Amino acid sequence: MEKKKSYSSTLEDEFIGKSGVAETFIGPAQRGKIYFKGTSWDARSQDTIEPGEKVTIIGNDSIILIIKSTKSLL
Repeated sequence: MEKKKSYSSTLEDEFIGKSGVAETFIGPAQRGKIYFKGTSWDARSQDTIEPGEKVTIIGNDSIILIIKSTKSLL
């Protein structure tokens, strides 16, 4: 019997490590929006991220994506 993937592992497969683009300013104390897979997503970060900046999804908190600036990954 094949074990079905959990929602969590599906999320990791489709989101974690993937790139998106910030639509709004996002800072340590301010959530914002990113564009990923044709949709706007709520996001938060410890980095300061400007609109138009490329980001990497590093986690999630329910339906809020946790992101990091690609600049900080270099």
